[in-house]
Amino acid sequence: MVISRGSTSFADLQKAKSKEWFEKFGRSDITLLVKTTTINQAGRPATVTSSTTTGVLGDLQFDAKLISEYVQMGIALTGDGIFYTTPAYTIEENYEIVVDGITWRLVRQVEGEQTNGETIYQGWVCRRSP
Repeated sequence: MVISRGSTSFADLQKAKSKEWFEKFGRSDITLLVKTTTINQAGRPATVTSSTTTGVLGDLQFDAKLISEYVQMGIALTGDGIFYTTPAYTIEENYEIVVDGITWRLVRQVEGEQTNGETIYQGWVCRRSP
């Protein structure tokens, strides 16, 4: 029997399945913190504005085997984690996430699975903020 997927693309199917995985095994209580610094004419920070996005869907993982590859490349340090999330969020380096009251700074994007140019999920090395 032939089963038709409909008019959606394979990338759309992958995104839907990825979101389903995050909803089932991840968490939706993560807060994303974005701090923007405005530089004055003298080249010094003038103002810092911050915004928060609550209810971010993702998963913060600590697996020595997973992170060891990035430690060997010099991207991560022992004790860092990897934060996975959907492409629904625009994330850049030095953004922060809050998980269980602990703030983590996103150091570098290490994963960004794509199909036909569409991002399916993203993974970031994150380091605990002091």
